[in-house]
Amino acid sequence: AYFGVRDSATGFVQISGSDVGINTTSPQQPLHVLTSANDKGILIDVGDDTHEGRLLFGDTSSNAIGHIGYNHSLDAMRFFTNGSESLRLESDQDAVFYGNITLGEAKAIYFDSTDTSITTNTENPEDLFISADQDLFLRPDNDILVQAGTSTYAIFDGANQRVGIGITAPDAPLHILKAAGGANIVTALKLDPDDTTTNSGVSIDFNASTTNTGASLVGSRIIGAREGSNASGFLALYTSPDATSSVPLERMRITSAGNVGIGDTAPISKLSVAGKMSLTS
Repeated sequence: AYFGVRDSATGFVQISGSDVGINTTSPQQPLHVLTSANDKGILIDVGDDTHEGRLLFGDTSSNAIGHIGYNHSLDAMRFFTNGSESLRLESDQDAVFYGNITLGEAKAIYFDSTDTSITTNTENPEDLFISADQDLFLRPDNDILVQAGTSTYAIFDGANQRVGIGITAPDAPLHILKAAGGANIVTALKLDPDDTTTNSGVSIDFNASTTNTGASLVGSRIIGAREGSNASGFLALYTSPDATSSVPLERMRITSAGNVGIGDTAPISKLSVAGKMSLTS
């Protein structure tokens, strides 16, 4: 059985059983509204510009356990669940969440482009990738801490512009703390050239100018390099005669055999000096 009310050639209300259809003769839900225009729909209006028009959702315990409302005083669309506000969409296009945001496996939040995103890992959804199409800036008001659980492994001290690894109060631009195993020597810093070529190595450079932009302005240098085809290595000390224009020159070398050369890059004795030497008591 059905009952229909028609007020024009195209507009009508159809009641079919327990379903009500507006502009449709075969409603599929208790309330079914059919419109063919983008600016037509269900209107919830209020009598002033301060109250909130709401669409209510109820159950056996409450007639309004959840609702969606547009608050005209706040100029915001608000979403309520279990009687509490969960999400607010503001007129400036900001979204305010009042709970946690859960990102499913292999899902992403994109910022302007697919190259800038926060993504969960497909293989392990507990992993998180932060990707940027160009630069990535971290701008805390204070410090940046790298933690696993509640343990801090690295800190960027924003107030003093220092980095601490293994220590939360660094007292130098780079401060590394590695607990020693009793009388044993432990590695706190490792530099690896990732190359098996003889004489390949890495260096620590000491600038002699605050405007250094290249190797020609390095005042001194320490080099650790591969000496032969195996893992043997040598250590060399460099200084520059003129830090404004000269590249560093090797002054002393300690070979893999423990020989020391001053002005000699291939010493064959425990101490080899190329040039004049002065001994004083």
